Amino acid sequence: MNVDLVPLKYLVAINPEVLPEDTDPDLEIRYVDIGSVGRGMMLDSPEVMTFGVAPSRARRVVRLGDVIISTVRTYLRAVLPIGQNEDGLVVSTGFAVIRPRILDRGYATWLMQSDLLVEEVVARSVGVSYPAINAPELGTIRVPVPSIPHQRAIAAFLDRETTAIGAMMSNQRRLVSLLNERIDALIKIQIGLSAIAAPASGRTVPLKRILRKVMRPFEPGSPVVTAYRDGEVNARANRRAEGYTLASDESTYQGVTRGDVVIHGLDGFSGAIGECRVEGCCSPVYHVCEVIDKNFSAYIARMLRILALDGYIGAHATSVRERAVDLRNWALVGAIPVPIVAPDEQARVVGLIDRALAISEATTRIYSKLQERRQAVITAVITGQMHMSALPAE
Repeated sequence: MNVDLVPLKYLVAINPEVLPEDTDPDLEIRYVDIGSVGRGMMLDSPEVMTFGVAPSRARRVVRLGDVIISTVRTYLRAVLPIGQNEDGLVVSTGFAVIRPRILDRGYATWLMQSDLLVEEVVARSVGVSYPAINAPELGTIRVPVPSIPHQRAIAAFLDRETTAIGAMMSNQRRLVSLLNERIDALIKIQIGLSAIAAPASGRTVPLKRILRKVMRPFEPGSPVVTAYRDGEVNARANRRAEGYTLASDESTYQGVTRGDVVIHGLDGFSGAIGECRVEGCCSPVYHVCEVIDKNFSAYIARMLRILALDGYIGAHATSVRERAVDLRNWALVGAIPVPIVAPDEQARVVGLIDRALAISEATTRIYSKLQERRQAVITAVITGQMHMSALPAE
């Protein structure tokens, strides 16, 4: 494809719309940070909040047809076309918002997702631990600009080619989601609302009777482990996501190992509780606990997360303020009454959790291959490496 290469700044508006500082603090917004965006898809739902309590980086407004791309920690390669469901979102200033002016909107959507542009963004980023690119530099990246009919043909072709791949990726995610829904529903039946509502009934015990808080040393250079709101507790290197800061001094960190139950002292109320999958170290803000009956670690972690999301754990916090619940006091957390569940019922759920993890790991491998295939098709078409007789000649 023999076409002109033009600097991006002549084709699009970059960061065209922001919320001013004098925005009504009671204005409700749907906020998206970099950790919520993957390569061409939304990973987590937008967070609903008012402007007055939103992070200072919650400023960029996006509209239907825009594309957002990460300009900090650009190795994450977070890029997302804004569809109907995302219209009106407010995104982090860690994104650049690209709004097509001369380019066909459909073509711009695929161009911004191609390796041609994304890898150039990564290559031009400055910094070691927090590589970033500024908007003026982003605007100088030269991109191919075929004729409008050709742009539309490319967009239509990629819409068709990636639909099937996207459907397969969605089916894989849905399979795991359904199994997890079944597990959560079963636990909710087992613990019973009456056990939570009436702790004096004898069907509950203090959490410290089930979990033993530990403080372990760790080897220097150990992977840093994070508890995420979806219940995964894993090394950061195994999950490319933001939402954490890099510690300059890790001397206060603690060791964590596979099978520990980890509770985030400030984010546990929103689901950051889970069974650790790896060995490493984590911040002192976490409670790292051994389950007294280690056969049921997966069950206890899952049950606590369900209780947290139901608001039960947060109700026992020392202090509660909007979007924050303090659970750092182990004496208080350890005293929370939790339901007693028969060992055979716990074992039944552990079997389902093991099955879900096995399916999830297989799904991750399949998903990765599908994502690679999707990316290869996009880039090959944008760069003209894939021959398509259906496209009009330039």
